[in-house]
Amino acid sequence: MASSPNKNILLIVEGEKYEVEIFTVMGDCFLDKNTHLVFYTYKTNIYDLYDRIKRYEEYTSTIAILKEINNGNDKSCMEWNENTFAEIFLIFDFDSQDHRYASGKLEKLIDLFNDETEFGKLYINYPMMESFKDHSKDFNLDDYIGRQINTLSFKGEEYKKRVRQNGYKKDIQTYTKRHFYKLCYLNVAKENYIINGNKGYPSLDKYKEQINQREILRCQTQIMKSNKVIYVLNTSMNFILDYYGEKIYKKIQKGALE
Repeated sequence: MASSPNKNILLIVEGEKYEVEIFTVMGDCFLDKNTHLVFYTYKTNIYDLYDRIKRYEEYTSTIAILKEINNGNDKSCMEWNENTFAEIFLIFDFDSQDHRYASGKLEKLIDLFNDETEFGKLYINYPMMESFKDHSKDFNLDDYIGRQINTLSFKGEEYKKRVRQNGYKKDIQTYTKRHFYKLCYLNVAKENYIINGNKGYPSLDKYKEQINQREILRCQTQIMKSNKVIYVLNTSMNFILDYYGEKIYKKIQKGALE
């Protein structure tokens, strides 16, 4: 989608560290000077968000919900209105180990947050945001496709430690467009594999028609039920492709393979 003058994009993120850091660098790489990323750190997980939203008979405003949650602690948030942001994105972890987990809850949130120009577009990362570094040094697709986590023994701190030890170690602040092209390529190709069984980077039409958060969740839930594992996957890297669409599709494929 084309950018407009003085365009604000709201990113509602779960954590205070990686989400803010990586999207700030991503914005510096891709967004024009008139487009500004604004972060709201939720500081708790997606099931808390679900519990808050289910209290309402009708969901009418994401900004109003944030103001209620914020309870006046962030003055800038209290000044927002429905015209402050052109687009809203939500970035949360899967967190299947939470006692409140239910795939049906996530389905409802995906259905609600399915448009960045309305209530917002939700990205769910499996098992968590740190998955964006859970790949080999050379961004090998076969290696990344094979990466899974056991949901029965999963512990967030242990996974973070594993990623620090065995994942990609380059400092986020040094990431370039090429790094993000490769990250988007890896994750979109893996989404294609999870949904369709094909390892290749899908065509843009196939991406638009078949690859979405609902289908990814369905497939991840299915493999979790049958094999007690989920695929490591960072769907928030789709932001680049979703934001620019056809304009950047070939650049991602070319940049990832160089």
